[in-house]
Amino acid sequence: TPIGPPGTKVLVHNKPHKRETWAPHALDAWYIGPALETYRCYTVWILETRSERITDTITWFPTKVKMPVANTNEQILASLLDITSALTEPQSASPVQPISQTNAEQLRQFIKIVSNIIEEKQLNEKNQTQEATKETDLPVSAPPLRVGTERENKDNEPTGPA
Repeated sequence: TPIGPPGTKVLVHNKPHKRETWAPHALDAWYIGPALETYRCYTVWILETRSERITDTITWFPTKVKMPVANTNEQILASLLDITSALTEPQSASPVQPISQTNAEQLRQFIKIVSNIIEEKQLNEKNQTQEATKETDLPVSAPPLRVGTERENKDNEPTGPA
């Protein structure tokens, strides 16, 4: 169950057996938190009924906070690390035998190579976006003052009676 920031706007799916044929398929709600007593469910506040509900299907609509998502590179690295730990330290009921130290070291070297490639790619992408923003940024200068400063105003004031 993903855990989002409380107070995030969500749509709660209305199950077909709990709604009319042409009724809306979702209700507006606010996310309160995970429903800890149930599996993969959320606690939400339904606006229409003004009550809490536990549901298993919602759609997120964050406005202030970007929802964290693992990109493909992070998923690949996490998978490789999981495979390494599964092969070097298998569970007691696992049909896989532990691999040798040389194989484990080769696997670690492979992960290091892949992570270096990914880091290099991310660095290149970051540099390209920085260069692109440098080219599009225009020098901004403040517009000239339309009203004189206090000193200029005092110099221009009449000194005697009019």
